[in-house]
Amino acid sequence: EDRAFDIELTPAARKTLLERGTSREFGARELKRTILRMLTQPLAAMVEQELVPPGANVLVDRKPSGDGLALIVEDD
Repeated sequence: EDRAFDIELTPAARKTLLERGTSREFGARELKRTILRMLTQPLAAMVEQELVPPGANVLVDRKPSGDGLALIVEDD
């Protein structure tokens, strides 16, 4: 069964991940964990709950409140 979908990150989403995942002291050491916590795990939960249909586009943007990422499913 093909469950492929596309993911698109806005510039604001990328900036959020970089801000949260990098530091002057440690560089990008935390970036992988930040991506896992803020993007991969929430997206996996959405797929598991069948909220992302095959062929959909998932738009990742900064939440309006600025405190995280919003994953928006755009079904064609």
